[in-house]
Amino acid sequence: MNAAVESYRTCYVAFLDILGFKELVEGSTHDHLHRLYSNAFVSNAAMAVSNGAFKVVEGETAQVAIPDFSKAKVSCLVVSDSVLLYTDNDSMTSFIDICAAAGKLMVSGFYTGLPMRGGISLGPISVFGGGVPGVEFGIHGLVGLPLVRAYGEESAYEWSGCTIEPCCIDHYIQQTDLFRTKVPDIATIEDLSVSGMLVPYAAPMKTGTTVERWVINWPNHNKSGVSNDTVRKAFGMHGKPTDAPSVQQKIANTLAFLEFSRVSRHVMANPVV
Repeated sequence: MNAAVESYRTCYVAFLDILGFKELVEGSTHDHLHRLYSNAFVSNAAMAVSNGAFKVVEGETAQVAIPDFSKAKVSCLVVSDSVLLYTDNDSMTSFIDICAAAGKLMVSGFYTGLPMRGGISLGPISVFGGGVPGVEFGIHGLVGLPLVRAYGEESAYEWSGCTIEPCCIDHYIQQTDLFRTKVPDIATIEDLSVSGMLVPYAAPMKTGTTVERWVINWPNHNKSGVSNDTVRKAFGMHGKPTDAPSVQQKIANTLAFLEFSRVSRHVMANPVV
């Protein structure tokens, strides 16, 4: 097999997981699971990475619209109930790109009954790829500390939300300071907050405590926002049970953030003079 290894890169990595996927699988026929996975989950990831861009191609019986990846700035790997997003480098633009993709993916998850929880980290990764010419076999692999750290960041919280490791924020601020004199209108971390992309928040942990984190302000990644009812229904769609105390706590914590996001958006739109 011709195994190619890309030169390792320092980049941003996001790990997002579907909440309640085990219960969904156990309570579904495989046909239903196949349709849901293809028509919702994989499609959500594709549209998030393509930033909503699509192109029309000829299908077997008619023209069909498919995601257009020609200008995609974030790579994506989908495995079972998990999505890995990773960038080409650790630039400021890459940070914004991965935050935008994570936000779009989370919003899509609520509308398709697949609420997600995520974490974003930063560091070196290696990308492995290879195959045998003329044979339908290939291999794709990722390895690196930020994958482990993004997973650890994701799994520590009791909600549907996406937190960002402090090292990512620190690196972005350092780059802002470095290029400020060359680019006077550079987008600071505060600018990203004002725009509604990110927001500082006391994220609820599984331990029952909170920790201050910058988080993806996912309600703002949908122009019309997200309703409380949409969030509640998402946790129970596709036959997922919601009576467990941990699920009820996740719902309550997610709704609390949704309300926080609304208030923050109102304050930004109506500043006190």
